[in-house]
Amino acid sequence: MSEKIVPVSTYLMIFAALLVLTATTCWISFLDLGRLNAVVALAIAGIKATLVVLFFMHVKYSSRLTKVFVVSGLFWPPDRIALIELISKKGSPPSIPVVTSTCQLPTAPMYVTQSATGHESFTEASRMSTVAPPLDSFSSGTAKADGA
Repeated sequence: MSEKIVPVSTYLMIFAALLVLTATTCWISFLDLGRLNAVVALAIAGIKATLVVLFFMHVKYSSRLTKVFVVSGLFWPPDRIALIELISKKGSPPSIPVVTSTCQLPTAPMYVTQSATGHESFTEASRMSTVAPPLDSFSSGTAKADGA
């Protein structure tokens, strides 16, 4: 598969066009056009994005399939936004299953304490009235190990 070799002058012309369009966006932002400020800024941004995609991403010289995927990518975000709006206003459509979690987290952290008889018990941190002994007291021989 042979690739089209784009001359450096093309890249420099596109770069200059992007700089001019950026300066135009800045200049337009200082004008009071009312609601048209956002429209004009988005139109210029769309032109700049098109130049970047066509020339710097080489879509202009790509196959028809690549161009189809690029154009279809333009419709994906509005489609997702429309779906989110539909779900938020009317509830979830019947074709989309809604998964809810039934798992509940414990209300307080659980601690393992060992009584004098050697039995372990689980207590909530909020109900503990005494502080658990430090770990070195278990290793010093106060607690019996299995097989000892």
